Amino acid sequence: MKKTLIATSIAAASLVSIQASAAYQPYTATITVQNAISVTNSQQLDFGTLFATPDPAQSATAQQATVVLAADGSGYGTPTLGTGTQLVAVGGGTPAVFDATGLPNYQTVTVNVSSDGTAGNIGAGVQLSTGAPNSHVFEVGTWTLDVITGTAGTAFAAGTGTVQTDGSGNLSFAIGATIATTADTSAVPAATTYTDGATYTGQYFLEVSY
Repeated sequence: MKKTLIATSIAAASLVSIQASAAYQPYTATITVQNAISVTNSQQLDFGTLFATPDPAQSATAQQATVVLAADGSGYGTPTLGTGTQLVAVGGGTPAVFDATGLPNYQTVTVNVSSDGTAGNIGAGVQLSTGAPNSHVFEVGTWTLDVITGTAGTAFAAGTGTVQTDGSGNLSFAIGATIATTADTSAVPAATTYTDGATYTGQYFLEVSY
């Protein structure tokens, strides 16, 4: 039997500990404050063209007809008719669409709809009119929300709810509502109706916050 003997050398390294340091130097830290949220109304709330007949009687609690314009873009719901009143969609209605930017990724935000921009009137309805005094108006309320980009949070009810941005901090959502004929006709001359061909307009307020 042959054996091969290999001799290996172990070298002992001599270690020398040297203590060294760099002098203190100033460095800059920065922060950019962005408290504002950019919200764009890329599509207006438009109830389109409606065939409308209000309650012809003078009453503080007039009979009303209603129809829903869905926030999800599916169009109109089945109208609810009152005694002597009609509100039937002819077509062309679109929900409002809002796009929010400048938000953190996956951030939960609150969306509020208010009749006058105050917290006390979140969820309150608004009126659409021609501006003529003592004339019929349309009542808009029962706001609804549908998320386009992002994720739905708490259910949207009474004009408020939460939604979450996507992984890029973007958020888009649509707002729908119910439109109704005049609720209080006591100041409107009896047997009058809506002005054919006229455009009825009004304002509502929307807030996005976190």
